[in-house]
Amino acid sequence: FKASSSNMRIVINVGLWRTGTTSLAEAQRRQRNVIRKPIDADTATMKRTLLDPRAAVAEWWSAQDRLADVPEGSYLTDGFWPLLPFLPDDTLRGLDVELWCTERDVDEIVRSELQHYARWQLATRMGLDFQQRADLGTLLRKRAVAHANRVKNFPARGVPVRILGRADLGKTRINANPPLPLEGILLTFRLTPRTTTTTTDHAEATTRHVLG
Repeated sequence: FKASSSNMRIVINVGLWRTGTTSLAEAQRRQRNVIRKPIDADTATMKRTLLDPRAAVAEWWSAQDRLADVPEGSYLTDGFWPLLPFLPDDTLRGLDVELWCTERDVDEIVRSELQHYARWQLATRMGLDFQQRADLGTLLRKRAVAHANRVKNFPARGVPVRILGRADLGKTRINANPPLPLEGILLTFRLTPRTTTTTTDHAEATTRHVLG
């Protein structure tokens, strides 16, 4: 994949995680200064991006000028940037940047996210309670659908965005883990409230082993 900007403005990929963001960032390193700062999974912040992404990104954005020290022509991705579509339209229209958005089928995003959660024990590290673990697939889907709807309506609301689907990415590898039946992934999180931490850890470890 190759893309360029005639005036080398800052480019922000607002595509959700697991949509090819990592691979596209590596491709962009040949042309741009790539800035990626993942969110620490061992914090309440990561948990909030799942449960209330709109509030999470609003708080992050208002804390400081996030573009003040970004060099001209940089490429920003991952971290909080995928949640930018949840900011008010007026805020997005006022940005002197190019917005790109890597897209992927919602079912594929949810499946890949669940595999990612299992592999890296994110549910445990984020401190999700039993009900949140049981509802994880639903929560991930709700966020993905809301994100897709926001981006889809950008043009009608005066927010320019460049959509990058599978065909646009060409041979760029989309984030993916080895296939595992969705039921098997969800089983990792749907444990009874009486399940001990040891059993939970064992279930996640088993899933990670299957995923490689």
